[in-house]
Amino acid sequence: MIRFGLQGHTHNESFRLANSMTNPSKPVVLHTVAASTTTYELHNPSFKVLELDRDTLLPVNMYSHALDLDEANATGTATWREIHDYKTTYQMADLRPSNFKDLAYRIFHD
Repeated sequence: MIRFGLQGHTHNESFRLANSMTNPSKPVVLHTVAASTTTYELHNPSFKVLELDRDTLLPVNMYSHALDLDEANATGTATWREIHDYKTTYQMADLRPSNFKDLAYRIFHD
């Protein structure tokens, strides 16, 4: 059973959900898309760090980091900063697909 997917190379961070075939309203798989460490269309480089459960290999939390390219060029120093961690920034108890569905509704409506 696939329960988590990690993809990249879209140059934009995002997530997608796959629903159960037997219960189409129930999300069962989280697909997270990491951004890119390369610049593209004026995006700052970024990357994602995943904290995984040792036994299940499911995500416990995800942390996104970015480099402010203008600042790095101006100062001559590249400083990667955490821009968000999913549980704290998005007030999620855990990273179950159902919580990402709730997050999507909050983003859409807030």
